Amino acid sequence: MFDLSASVSMVEPHRPLLERVRMLDTAGLGVGLWDPRGLDLDAVAGTGARISIMNGFTTGNLVHKAAADAMVASAEAMIPIALRLGTPLMNLHGAELTAEGPAAVPVTEVDAAMTETAYATLARLAELGEAHGVVFGLENLNPFDHPGVPLARAEQVVELVRRVDHPHLRMNFDVYHAARGGEEVAGVIRELGADLAVEVQLADSPSREWPGGRLLDFPAVRDGLVEAGYRGSVALEGWIRADAEATLGEFVTLFGPGADQRPPHEGR
Repeated sequence: MFDLSASVSMVEPHRPLLERVRMLDTAGLGVGLWDPRGLDLDAVAGTGARISIMNGFTTGNLVHKAAADAMVASAEAMIPIALRLGTPLMNLHGAELTAEGPAAVPVTEVDAAMTETAYATLARLAELGEAHGVVFGLENLNPFDHPGVPLARAEQVVELVRRVDHPHLRMNFDVYHAARGGEEVAGVIRELGADLAVEVQLADSPSREWPGGRLLDFPAVRDGLVEAGYRGSVALEGWIRADAEATLGEFVTLFGPGADQRPPHEGR
């Protein structure tokens, strides 16, 4: 039904990385990485785990011409790592982030010319992906965790990805970020349809944990994806600080095989 994965960076982060990679693989999940630079790529690849996603660029932003050139160049520099790891999804967002979360170079307003620069930059990235056999996913972010990131709302990402209309540039829809930013998750899912997104990431809001306080209705998210015809990747992108095996099992039960055969959720 869905290709399931989880962010290894957020699952019991106190445990050694390769141990967590193997744990996710044993659970039947793909492994999401953040920045793979500095990792022992041979050791990670040697586990045999499916690497599902990684950071797809390291610097720049979409809306300033020089910064956009730097973004494309940094994305190209990351492609050899992606190829070494089995061509995972290469994740993008509107700007380079600092370690604390805000944009490295904050953008407070986006005018029409900047939006056109973003469109042209994403079209270049799509062509770059096609040339090298990789897919880029543009992620939506929220303005509280990541202030200063341009064109970060889900509705803006949907519009840009739809306009570029290229199989090597799709959306990475983050449910947590949309909810945290006050967007209607169900409405965005309807906009995604079957193939606008290549991954849907999950965590509760505002804690960014899984399952957290269960303030978000994940069975309803599942039902919405089924209704929309989505059949891509669904990933846990939330903090799991303890008892990961049981928590991952709950995720697999909810979104794993047979998800489209379950009775509709009452809140649907």
